[in-house]
Amino acid sequence: MLGFANCFDTNFPEVWKRLADQGAEVVIWSSAYSAGTSLQAHAINNHYYIVTSTKAADCLVWDIDGERLLYQKSDNKVNVTTVTFDLDRGIYHENFNIPKRDKLLEEHAEDVEQERWMRLEQ
Repeated sequence: MLGFANCFDTNFPEVWKRLADQGAEVVIWSSAYSAGTSLQAHAINNHYYIVTSTKAADCLVWDIDGERLLYQKSDNKVNVTTVTFDLDRGIYHENFNIPKRDKLLEEHAEDVEQERWMRLEQ
């Protein structure tokens, strides 16, 4: 599901949580400025992709874990960006889920892989 937020919404965590609660997997954020790490924090806290569209003619794309996937800026005031998302990815809490993870990986070895283990996020 696609969600939309704009400019000053970056200052209100409840807006971003509501988007997550309503099933957003990708949030498009438009503004005059880039917002930088405030959007990164929203991606981390809500586990969805965020794509910016700004008057500054740049585009930032944040991954579901807050990693910056893309930054592009155009000098001619127009920026066109293409990005592909894997909407089957997810982040799962470690505590009490390891046996479930192991079972999932065993039963669906052809379809599922553990991309990384974020030990400090336990």
